[in-house]
Amino acid sequence: MMMDFADKKFKSVTEILTEYANGERDFRNIVCKGANFRGVRLRGADFSNSDLSFSDFGNADLSECKFINSKLEWCDFSFATLREADFTNASLCYSFFNQTIVEKANFDNADVNNCLALNTIWHSAKIENMKNRSGMATSLSEITESSREELRRVLESLRTQIPLSVWLELKASVERKQATKQTFEETKTSELTYTPSITQQIQPSESSFYGFETVYSRGKKREEGLYQI
Repeated sequence: MMMDFADKKFKSVTEILTEYANGERDFRNIVCKGANFRGVRLRGADFSNSDLSFSDFGNADLSECKFINSKLEWCDFSFATLREADFTNASLCYSFFNQTIVEKANFDNADVNNCLALNTIWHSAKIENMKNRSGMATSLSEITESSREELRRVLESLRTQIPLSVWLELKASVERKQATKQTFEETKTSELTYTPSITQQIQPSESSFYGFETVYSRGKKREEGLYQI
């Protein structure tokens, strides 16, 4: 997504949170990249036509927020509440939606290519016209070697485009995902040797790029489509 920055205002997280606390809800046409919004409450804020790429929205309450035509690539929405949020025409590539509440959220024409969404229920969200929906992985088993290689290639191209601290965090996250993928595959293989007497033990887990853990259940739960989109 190409954006014209001529009419955009750079804002810090502190400015946004302070203005929000004072009653402001209009944050359209801003740039606030690599921001830490973890756990904050921004219900009803309008971030349309903004660039918030590389930001952390984990555990945040973004209910009824507007991100229309916004750039939200490499963002983390894990465990966030996006109830009735509007992502129409947003670019969400390489972002994470693990155990995210997306009830009645609008993803019309939103690009979700290479997104990771573990244990997120999408049935009440508007996703019919998502772009690159097939490129979204809803379980680690759907992540292929070619997709991992593409992720590494894109990340390397960002080295000089974003702050080094943010780039290093993203790189570490990708490496953790690769290690988790290997563990996941080994776990699948070891399942064949399990006996019925130990099927009630604590199950292994899947971890997202940022180290969040989501329960991975073997057997019947997986067959029932726990990760279906």
